[in-house]
Amino acid sequence: MVPANQGSRGALVAWTVMTTILFVAATIFAIYFYVEASKVADVQRTTAEKFKNVVAETELTSREVTDLEAARSNEELGFNSSMSLLQVALKQRDDLARAIGPSKYEQAISTINKLKTENVQRITTEGAAQLDTTSIEGLVNSMTDALASSQSEIAKLREDLAAAQKAQENAARELAIAREAMDRQLAEVRASAQKAMEATATYASSKDEDVRRIEQTYQEQLRLAREQQQKAEERIADLQRTADQRQKEIQNLQTRLAGLRVNAADPVVRQADGIIVRNPSPDLVYINLGQGDQVSPGMTFQVFDKVEGVPPPGDPESDENLPRGKASIEVIRVGPTSSEARVIRRQPGQTITEGDLIVNLIYDRNTRYNFLVFGNFDIDRNGQATAAEAEVIKRLVTQWGGRLTDKVNVDTDFVVLGIEPELPEFTREELEEPLNLAKFEQARADKDAYDRIKAIAQDYSVPILNQNRFLYFVGFYELARR
Repeated sequence: MVPANQGSRGALVAWTVMTTILFVAATIFAIYFYVEASKVADVQRTTAEKFKNVVAETELTSREVTDLEAARSNEELGFNSSMSLLQVALKQRDDLARAIGPSKYEQAISTINKLKTENVQRITTEGAAQLDTTSIEGLVNSMTDALASSQSEIAKLREDLAAAQKAQENAARELAIAREAMDRQLAEVRASAQKAMEATATYASSKDEDVRRIEQTYQEQLRLAREQQQKAEERIADLQRTADQRQKEIQNLQTRLAGLRVNAADPVVRQADGIIVRNPSPDLVYINLGQGDQVSPGMTFQVFDKVEGVPPPGDPESDENLPRGKASIEVIRVGPTSSEARVIRRQPGQTITEGDLIVNLIYDRNTRYNFLVFGNFDIDRNGQATAAEAEVIKRLVTQWGGRLTDKVNVDTDFVVLGIEPELPEFTREELEEPLNLAKFEQARADKDAYDRIKAIAQDYSVPILNQNRFLYFVGFYELARR
């Protein structure tokens, strides 16, 4: 006989022991679970018997139970979800009994019978004639039919409510679609805004660099400007010295020419050209100027009192205290040594007498004066100054013996200025229009030229007369108004 392997025998013994232990453990667990299952089955049988005493199993799915379950969630009637269905039914019974009157079941039955026998007639006469009042059951059945009718109406109302809810759902769905579209648009707008912010940041960064370069350029230009300003100040100082020297020369020239040129305050301006020699009628006079004195028909003179004399020209920039005499006359017939003139204006309360002085600023029997006529004039007083009316002034100067010049210099005797130009008032938006801008530039150029002529005349001490003073001194004011 071959001896058995000792390793195989040990393994067999170990396996046998393990199998035995597992079997014993399984047997113990089986006995434990059997006992527990028996207890559970006993409890289930006991519970089922108790449950059958309350409600049959087939009634668990009845409509009454369903109504009880629905009523349990109605918190307005005092129910709550933690109540059992029996508690719900008992509460309904108690609520119904309290609604009838008594609080106990037996008393409630008694009250129902009393209602059936004593109060049915009252219920019928108060508006329930269609009810079956022969018995409480019939009354209940009638009321049940009425309830069914009401429930039918309620069902219809529920259908209407369902339709309304459906419409509401459709509206909500459309609202959701619109909101979704709006959300998409909002997302797009936000994305655009984000891009714009990024672009703005990039732009700001680039502009910062531009500003830095501009500041560098500005500093360089400022340095150059300061150098140029210093040179300009040096040049201005040189020019000022030259101007002072020229001013002294001008003063010397003015001193030398004082005896040769007429001044606004000089007596020569106020010297009479002739006198009234005869006054045969209020509208006709004779003057001591004739053919040999270069007098022509149409020439006008201003008549001043022989005692008061000829007034000074006054302020050329104002029409106050105009040199207005007694009258204005116009030559109508020239004789050898005297001329006949008609009175074209007479100052109220004044009388022309023999010996009164006559003056015409242009006319002088001994010399010819040089006149500069500049600007636009409004001789006819219509509020519109024109260059054509300036030609009238020029014609009077040449017609009555004066000479015209085109610039102010030491040979100029009088400067006659027209209406001072005014700058039109335009807003910044109106100046953006080319036509308005051209009008403004032209008006400014006219104003600068006017001021320049007046300034030069003042520097040379040349008498300046405005339109009205000129017309008064030549006696033509009244004719100009006609």
